[in-house]
Amino acid sequence: MGDNFSARIRESADKHKSRIVLALDINYTDRDSAIIFAKNNINLLKEYICAVKINFHLMLPLDLYSEVKEVTDLAHSYNLQTIADVKLNDIGDTNIVALSHLWSGGFDAATVSSFVGFEGLKEIISHAHENNNGVIALVYMSHKSAADTYGLKIIEPKSGKTMKMYEMFLNWVEELGADGIIVGATVPEVIKQCSERVKDKILIFSPGIGWQGGDAREALANGSDYLIIGRSILESKEPDKEAAKLRSFTWQIA
Repeated sequence: MGDNFSARIRESADKHKSRIVLALDINYTDRDSAIIFAKNNINLLKEYICAVKINFHLMLPLDLYSEVKEVTDLAHSYNLQTIADVKLNDIGDTNIVALSHLWSGGFDAATVSSFVGFEGLKEIISHAHENNNGVIALVYMSHKSAADTYGLKIIEPKSGKTMKMYEMFLNWVEELGADGIIVGATVPEVIKQCSERVKDKILIFSPGIGWQGGDAREALANGSDYLIIGRSILESKEPDKEAAKLRSFTWQIA
C-alpha cells in the first residue's frame, strides 16, 4: 500500500469501496469480552469499511503491545487502516513518547487535539510523518457542547484578526500539512467551510452519524471524505447488513 497514511486509507477505501471508518467504541469493562468484541466485528465487517478507529474504551483494558496489536494486525490483514483515537494533548516530549508507543502497537494514525497549539501540532505531525504515519487533528467535534470551545470567537495571535476557534485550528493544520481533520457530521456548514479550504489536500473525517444527529448524506455532500460510525452499526440488529447498506449509498455520493 502507499507510503503515507493518506495514500494508504485512500487505497483501502478504493479496495473496499467504502468511506466508513468503524469506531470500535466498546462498552465492555473486562478484557476478554473487549478483545473478542473487537475481533469479531472486524471479521464480520471487513468488507464494508476502510479503517478501524480504536479509542480508550479498548486500549485501556488491554495490553497495547500484545492484545491491541492483535487487533491492529487483524485489521491490517484485511488491508484496513487503524486509527488511535487518543485526542493527544500534552507537552511535546510526552506526546512523542505516546506516539512512539502507538506506532509500535500497530497504529497508522492518531487523533490529536488542536488545543496543543501550533508548535505542539508541528512536533506531532513531523514525528508521525517521519514514521510514515498520519495525524488527524480535531477542528470541530460532533457533541452538543463543542460550540462552547471550538465555536468561540477569538483574536488570532499572529494576525490580530477576529475569528472562530475552529478557523484558527484549520489555518494551523493547513499550514502544517496534517493528514486529516475531524469535523462533526452535526455541523455540515463547518464541513463545507473546511472543505472549500482543504479539499484534496487534507482528508475530512466526520463522526456523529446517527446517534448524535449527524446525517451521512449531508456530511458527504458538504465535503466529508470519511464517516466515522460506531453505534449505528455495532448496536443494530444485524451489523453486517447495516454496514453494507451504509457503504452502498455513501460510496455513491460525490
